[in-house]
Amino acid sequence: MSSGKSFLSWAEIDLKALRDNFLNLRKYLPPQVKILVTVKKDAYGHGILEISRELQKLGCDFLGINGIEEAQILRKNNITLPILNLGLILDKYQAEEILRLNVSQTVSSIKICKILNGLASKFKKRQAVHLKIDTGMRRLGIHIKKLKSFLKEFKKFENLYLEGVFTHFPSADIDKEFTLAQIREFKKIIKDMEESGFHPKFYHSSNSAGLLRFKKAYFNMVRPGLLIYGINPLDKKIGLDLKPVMSVKSRVIFERIVNKGEGISYHQTYIAKRRMKVYTIAIGYGDGLPFLLSNRGRVLIKDKFYKIVGRVCMDFIMCKAPLKENIKIGQEVIIMGKSMNKEIRCQDIAKLAQTIPYEILCRFGSSLKRKYIK
Repeated sequence: MSSGKSFLSWAEIDLKALRDNFLNLRKYLPPQVKILVTVKKDAYGHGILEISRELQKLGCDFLGINGIEEAQILRKNNITLPILNLGLILDKYQAEEILRLNVSQTVSSIKICKILNGLASKFKKRQAVHLKIDTGMRRLGIHIKKLKSFLKEFKKFENLYLEGVFTHFPSADIDKEFTLAQIREFKKIIKDMEESGFHPKFYHSSNSAGLLRFKKAYFNMVRPGLLIYGINPLDKKIGLDLKPVMSVKSRVIFERIVNKGEGISYHQTYIAKRRMKVYTIAIGYGDGLPFLLSNRGRVLIKDKFYKIVGRVCMDFIMCKAPLKENIKIGQEVIIMGKSMNKEIRCQDIAKLAQTIPYEILCRFGSSLKRKYIK
């Protein structure tokens, strides 16, 4: 990727921060606990291939994806790490790709197991699967009451082997009791499976919030996402040093004087209370900036905060400044990230936009050109 100087707006991806976050997490966890890093949805907007290359160098244990397209990208580019498709597959073509690409597959139904087993038999392979069990998310996964009948049928599939069993925590960041109940349920499931003759290599349940709050839920593998990208999912201090991997930057492209009483941007939702300068910045909702930052958000220019005024446009935002301010056209603007002494965090933007950090990262990452810092 070429220098960010060729772009009016860009996302800066700090690979050193990624490395530091992974190594700090490795030290934080017991040595026997494996790490599956979630790189689905283009690694939360950071770039699945570039992030996976770094994780492979670091000795990551597993990558978590969602869909065969992501597996195809990784395998085509010499990513040899074990991969788990956290999403489901629907047909024979997708199952064939899972086998061809040597990807472990999440299963939640006998129907998909039959398809996989038939193809694995045809290709004279044994296919690894991870059984997902629903302990409270109500999204994917086999219901606990159907587990015994599932396992009875699964024993018939000679070309499948149960590499892993997992569940997911929907509220590990806010609901301690609900999550503890899930952990108890999952432990019971593990015991029942072992007694039924199943001995999967991996048991996993913890996302980023889960691994921070519930050490008893480590089992032998965890699935961090936000933590690896330097975002704290909890609204409190944690015993883990994190550095945000993604910053978002833009440039000042225009300056004008606005008089008292004049309105700014669509529908003139901001009326100037005094004569002032207004700077136009080359980023908008078409670049992933939330529209809800209209008249609410702020940017960093030369280590100073400036308020966004008026509605966020598709390609532009405006910020206000005193008349004496002298900001040059082309000046770099931090939309998300750190200057010398100040910072606009992903969490700060998410709060103003009434959403979650995951969405902010994905929006920026999918909309902007990326510049990688080694």
